[in-house]
Amino acid sequence: MGVSLSRSDEEYAFFNRVSQLIEANDHHIAIALFHSKLVGYAWVQDYGPHLRTGFKTARFHDLIVDENMRMKGIGRKLFESIRDWSQAGGVRWLQWQASPKAVVFYERLGLKGDPCPQPEYPFFEIEFPVE
Repeated sequence: MGVSLSRSDEEYAFFNRVSQLIEANDHHIAIALFHSKLVGYAWVQDYGPHLRTGFKTARFHDLIVDENMRMKGIGRKLFESIRDWSQAGGVRWLQWQASPKAVVFYERLGLKGDPCPQPEYPFFEIEFPVE
């Protein structure tokens, strides 16, 4: 496998969770394959409507690309899949915090993070128009 799961328990358990979440309507997992090997994935979860406003928020959990496959447009395509799925599903706000290493990637996409209690992990948010 190309993507490092160093912070995962084991490959089998990881793939078992992925296969369960792929079936869930409130999760979207985009994967990138190269020669039948997993080289990247992204995961977003729709938290559903807010109690007071009724607007939906989605949490962007992961975007990981194998180090040897970076700078080839894979991360951009995975991010676009997450963004498009969220918008098509009626999400109002797509939110996430970025690791220090990922900030430059999101800035290249034209996004700017805001400081939060952990300033080295800025908060990003895309607000989609209400239709």
